[in-house]
Amino acid sequence: CSATDTVLVQVKYPFRIIYSKTDTICKGQNIKLFADGADRFQWSPGTGLNSATSAVPIARPDTSIKYRVIGFDDRSCFSDTGFVFVKVYPIPTVDAGGDKTINIGQSLDLVPEISADVSEVIWSPTGNIFRNDYPAISVKPNQNTDYKVVVKNKGGCSASDDITVQVICNGANVFI
Repeated sequence: CSATDTVLVQVKYPFRIIYSKTDTICKGQNIKLFADGADRFQWSPGTGLNSATSAVPIARPDTSIKYRVIGFDDRSCFSDTGFVFVKVYPIPTVDAGGDKTINIGQSLDLVPEISADVSEVIWSPTGNIFRNDYPAISVKPNQNTDYKVVVKNKGGCSASDDITVQVICNGANVFI
């Protein structure tokens, strides 16, 4: 007696996953993470993720966090692990102060209150600015002017505020 049979042998090989690089976001924003090179993925911690098993989860963490992603093959023979750090910067704060009224020909210092993380202050319009003394400016407008101050931190997160300088002529100044 004789018999024949065949057996299909599948060989699984180790693999390497590719995944997102370290990135930064501003608090309240989200970022799309990704992983590829495996059949299944597991992200942890699940904090701020819309899916812990997706290859491309959306992350919206409140604070800086390091995510771990593990990729598995379809038979769970092999796995590979990667780490993605997401730095979360706070939104800076700025208060330009209350609206001001000055006589024509007078100058005025505009001094905003800013949070400690602010690294850049930009005022506009710039036409009547005659002195820039970070973060304050000195202005001498000839007409009512709305000034806008935009602040940014090292993460590129920004905030802004407006102030109106009303210019009046009440006869208190003498021009020759």
